[in-house]
Amino acid sequence: MAGGQSPRHGQPREKDADRDDLSFSLNGQATVTFSFTRRVSGRTVTAGKLTFAGHAGTNKVAFQGRVSAKKELGPGRYTLVITATDSAVTRSAPKSLSFTIVK
Repeated sequence: MAGGQSPRHGQPREKDADRDDLSFSLNGQATVTFSFTRRVSGRTVTAGKLTFAGHAGTNKVAFQGRVSAKKELGPGRYTLVITATDSAVTRSAPKSLSFTIVK
């Protein structure tokens, strides 16, 4: 994210400028999906997805621009859409945030 800014507080970090911690809260255990999209030639395309287990309470994910072991998001503006699905297959309303990767 731009300049090592924390998406939650907007304060620069000193320990690792190439990593941002994304935090969110869940009211119960759920499978969480991060979908990264960007605009390309007027269309919205999926740049990558991350899926992992989340727990009740505050969850924190360290993000360094990678959406897989082999794929890293390149410079540009992205939208992150977060959804959570519980064991009853109830999906949360999507939450989104926009960010820019600069290199």
